[in-house]
Amino acid sequence: MLGRSENIDVRSTIAWALGCVGDERCAGALIALLADNDKTTSEAARSALVALSGGKDFGINAAAWRAHFGK
Repeated sequence: MLGRSENIDVRSTIAWALGCVGDERCAGALIALLADNDKTTSEAARSALVALSGGKDFGINAAAWRAHFGK
């Protein structure tokens, strides 16, 4: 759904919701969204990753997030 939606509000809302769900299987999709052209979407993905990681924050460093989640 993230890859198919061109609506910025939908992508950022989905990213936020995935962080609330708390399932680390979502980390790969969220890491990919860090590079989204829309700042709101990439920030929602970062916030979701922070929630999934229990508070760790690697900013938009996709490599660090992948290492953390083993992706």
